[in-house]
Amino acid sequence: MVKNPKDVNLPNNDTIWDLKTQNPWKLFTFNITLVILIFILGIFIGLLVRNRKMINELTLTRARAHFSSIVLTRRWNANYGGVYVEKKDDVISNPYLDNPDIETLDGKIFTLKNPALMTREISEYARTEGLLSYHITSLNPLNPYNKADDFESSALKEFEKGEVEVYKKYKEGDNYYFKYMAPLMTEKSCLKCHAKQGYTPGSVRGGISVKYDITDVTNTLKSDTYLFIIMAIVTLVILLGLIYFLISKLMTKLNEAMQKVKTLTGLLPICASCKNIRNDKGYWERMEGYIEDHSEAEFSHSLCPDCEKKLYPDDVDNDN
Repeated sequence: MVKNPKDVNLPNNDTIWDLKTQNPWKLFTFNITLVILIFILGIFIGLLVRNRKMINELTLTRARAHFSSIVLTRRWNANYGGVYVEKKDDVISNPYLDNPDIETLDGKIFTLKNPALMTREISEYARTEGLLSYHITSLNPLNPYNKADDFESSALKEFEKGEVEVYKKYKEGDNYYFKYMAPLMTEKSCLKCHAKQGYTPGSVRGGISVKYDITDVTNTLKSDTYLFIIMAIVTLVILLGLIYFLISKLMTKLNEAMQKVKTLTGLLPICASCKNIRNDKGYWERMEGYIEDHSEAEFSHSLCPDCEKKLYPDDVDNDN
């Protein structure tokens, strides 16, 4: 049974355009959103990693500088065989040195400050000022005060294997600290006090650890991380909002343009005799009028040669 053409619903042009373009636009919007998301996140993550790496390198550089400073100070002391200071009421002689005191002709007593004792006293000054602290240690110290803690013992064993430095970050209470340690090599000037322990020039005699507070640096790093996250979110929202706005405007313009384009689609009921077309309201109208109403085409009437011969035979014969 042939379906009555009158029962056929002709699709609206705008509906056809929406159906054709809806999925491609969604796919395009999704793809461009994904690309922008990856690009922006990549930039901010790269900046965050670089910022963190830079701060960590500055922290390590600071520790190396402190270590080098105390090593140079100790070397100066050792090259002079120690430094004597006047033994006043608050000055105590080093009990681990043989004959540390000397008396001058005028009766004043001076006591020897060797590199190890000088390092400890400088550390006390620095700790009192809230700056940092040094700790000279070895696996076989003369002074029990110089006994290595777990971190230092592990580092000293690594130095014997050829490691040149060891460091770590850790939290103690509410504060964060950075601890750095490098080996202390035996020099000729060191043998005056340590030859009896079996050390030789060039051997690892121990190490010096440097500890200082990095709470401010750590908090700054956390703040920077939060700031980078906020900036990334704001940038994404603004950029994606702008992209969606432009896409929406573009789709609106395209829809407006397509509304101006009239296209004939679907099944057209046409009279087999007079060739009139039934419109969507059920009325019959001339083919020319229907096409002109539903497209941009305009008609200019003329006659084909066969029709001209049929309708005006006399005129055709005269022309021949």
